[in-house]
Formats: sequence, structure tokens, C-alpha cells
Amino acid sequence: MIGARSILKPIILTLIAGLCWSLTFIFVVASVQYAPATTTVFLTFVFAALFMSIFFGKQALKTARLIFPGTTEWLTIRSDAAVFAIATVSLTLTFFLQSIKRYSYAPSGSDSVFLLATTPLFVVLIVYFLKKEELSLGSLAGSVTALLGAVAIVGNWERPSSFSPFSMFRLEEFLLVLSAVSLAVFLIAIKKLTSKYSPPALVTAILWAVAMLMLMLAMGIDTPRVMFSVNPDGFSFFIAFGIFGIAVPIAMMSELVSSYNVTRASSAVALMPVLATFMIGIEKGFGISFLPTPFQWMPIFIGIVIVILGTVVMWSR
Repeated sequence: MIGARSILKPIILTLIAGLCWSLTFIFVVASVQYAPATTTVFLTFVFAALFMSIFFGKQALKTARLIFPGTTEWLTIRSDAAVFAIATVSLTLTFFLQSIKRYSYAPSGSDSVFLLATTPLFVVLIVYFLKKEELSLGSLAGSVTALLGAVAIVGNWERPSSFSPFSMFRLEEFLLVLSAVSLAVFLIAIKKLTSKYSPPALVTAILWAVAMLMLMLAMGIDTPRVMFSVNPDGFSFFIAFGIFGIAVPIAMMSELVSSYNVTRASSAVALMPVLATFMIGIEKGFGISFLPTPFQWMPIFIGIVIVILGTVVMWSR
């Protein structure tokens, strides 16, 4: 029974995290109708932080005080404070760069999913270059395999397809590459911190820090006047986005990286194209999908199998 539980826990956490990352993609695509992109990210992080604070607010304050206790103990905690700052900035950039891409009106959500699916590969490479562990051929092969599966999936979402793996060389799409790198840095940073601090409390503190950074960015880019002219109909959307598109996946990822290897935990992001396909497919079944043409199901099915194979390889190394 214990063995079964130990196997099921990472599977369940990975699936939940991957599902919520898929929701994040769909929320980001749909958010532009309610508010400017940077303001949307700010508001959703506020609601995500509020949601987490309901359960872990007191623990988050204690964690923040441990990481930033004051100048008298600065020399003993500056390493943790620096990692906390890196985690905060990298998570901010993950979503800020996606919001900037929205301002550019760059085409095709399929490009977005593909480029964000590069995150596990960046995790493997960054961990290796930081000398945290040796370069594992299993992790490398698994992340590359999952990425190839993502190409097969998202390349058949639209006909005629505007998807191209080489789209990253356009400035707007290159922002998403940097977003994937930022997410990889966040996962590595949070891995270091969760070895000392409670993951939910740590995530709550980071969400508040990101919300404050996004407030400054939104005031500078969208201006305060625009921020206060948000469509009121969008607030229920922002709350749902904050809870299910930000708080839950980040909390699940923190649990994964605290208990397991960070390269394995990043496989949840690799599953995003698979789970997003199912959600969009269901949406198509009700005739409300934003994708104009039917899926090409056979190559998508093959891509799903390849992605799952890649994630299995990452976990079985």
C-alpha cells in the first residue's frame, strides 16, 4: 500500500500541475478582453496571493521573517534572501514576458504552447551548468522527446497552421523563450528554498512579492488611469485565473520540487500541450472554441503518446 501511494503521489501532483498550467495558457489567451495584459497579470497574482493567504497567511509571514529577519542576522540569511529574490523576479518575468507578447499581437497560441514546453529542457541544462548534478541522458532525452511530441500536437491545432518551431527567432516569440527560461530558473530556485521552508508558506510569500512587482510594472506600462478602468465583468475571470491558473499550479510545483528531483518535477510543464488539447477539444465539442478549424487528430494522438513517453523517461531515469 505504501509503495502504491509513493507512486501515485507524484503522478497526481504532476497531472494537477500540468492541467493548471494548461488553464494558465487558456486564461492568458482569453484575458485581453477584460484588461490590459500587464494589469491582468497583476490582478490575478493579487487574487492568487489572497487565496493562498486564507490557508497559509500566518506561516507565510513567519517564513518571510526567517528569510529577512533584519540587518543583525543579514550575513547568515543573505543566501536565502538572494534565492527568494531570484525566485520572485523569475516568476514575475515568466508572466510579464507573456503579457508583453500579448501587446505585440503576435500570432498563434500554438507557438506559445510549444515555446513554453521548452521549460523542462532548460531546467536540465541550467541544473547541469550550475553543477547541481551531472547531465543525465535520461532527463535530456525525456525532455527532448516530450518537446518533439509537443511539435506534433500544436502543429496540428490549426489548418492552415501558422505554427513553426522557428518562430522563436521573431522578437515577440523570443519573449516566450525567455519566459520558459524564467520558469526554469524559478523551479530551480524554489527547489533550494523548499529544503528549508514550508512550500505552501513560501509560495504565498512569493506570490505577494510578485504581485508588488507586477503592480509597479502595470503602473508604468498600463498607467494608473488604465488600471482603474478594468472591465468589471472580468473580476470573476481574474479570481478564477488567480486560483486555478497561478496559485494551484505553483503550489503543486513547489510540492513536487520539494519532494522530487527538479528535472522530474518540470515534466508537469511538458504535459501542458496534452492537457490543453483535451480541454480545447472539449470546448470544440460545445462549439465555443477559439480555434477556427478541426483538429488533425491522428498526428495529435501520436504527439500525445510521444509526450507521455518523454515524461515517463524523465521520471524513470
